[in-house]
Amino acid sequence: MRSSSTQLAQRINGAVLLLRRLRSSTKTVIVLMRRYQVSRKQALRYIREAQKVGRMQPIPERKVVFTVKIPLNLVRALRQIAKSTGDSLSVLVTRALEAFLQKRGGHG
Repeated sequence: MRSSSTQLAQRINGAVLLLRRLRSSTKTVIVLMRRYQVSRKQALRYIREAQKVGRMQPIPERKVVFTVKIPLNLVRALRQIAKSTGDSLSVLVTRALEAFLQKRGGHG
């Protein structure tokens, strides 16, 4: 089963801290395997990513489903933009709402 983006960031951060503390990839693999109940191969992936980024990663904010009713033409326009950019509808709407809130001086 795939890790969520939050789990992935937490596991990479765990690998970063363990590599700093243990100073050994071999020991870090063992601890990661036990801590997260993952295979050796997966633990090595976390270590490689930790070595690549070299620092703690921000933990993504939890996302929730939020249902709203908007005009059909707006949905069609969003879908067309999503298709042309490769972004999801969620990404497009999140960016638009963040820009709106930032402009208004709200949270964002």
